[in-house]
Amino acid sequence: MKLYHYKELRVWQQSIQLVTEIYDLTRKFPKEEMFGLAQQMRRAAVSIPSNIAEGQNRGRMNEVIHFLKIVMGSCAELETQIIISMNVKCASQSDGEKLCSDLNSIENQISSMIRVLSKNSNTSNSSNSSNSSKTSNSSNTSNSSNSSKNSK
Repeated sequence: MKLYHYKELRVWQQSIQLVTEIYDLTRKFPKEEMFGLAQQMRRAAVSIPSNIAEGQNRGRMNEVIHFLKIVMGSCAELETQIIISMNVKCASQSDGEKLCSDLNSIENQISSMIRVLSKNSNTSNSSNSSNSSKTSNSSNTSNSSNSSKNSK
């Protein structure tokens, strides 16, 4: 399996875009929420691409999987906060649903990566392979022309 730089992962690029969308949304929140729900949503969103990057740079497959599981927790946390923001009328239903849809796409990709890497890790462990420092990109790499600076 080939080790990919985190910036080449489509899921990382999409999660960077999600962070931008969360910041855009939370700028519209009432001032009393700036250090409450808005800040929590921003931190959870930033945690997603940050943990993808950190895990990918660790290199060892078990560490990559560990950080991807942290990403899944951050996704669940952010989804909960998006739902709360809709319930308390800080976010519109349409904004919240779009963000949840984007988040669901990221979760599905991360889940697939965990499944593939875990399977490969188990195969490597059972054959006493020394290739545990390599990771697969699953279906999550992008075209080299798709820069993380481009928006959706």
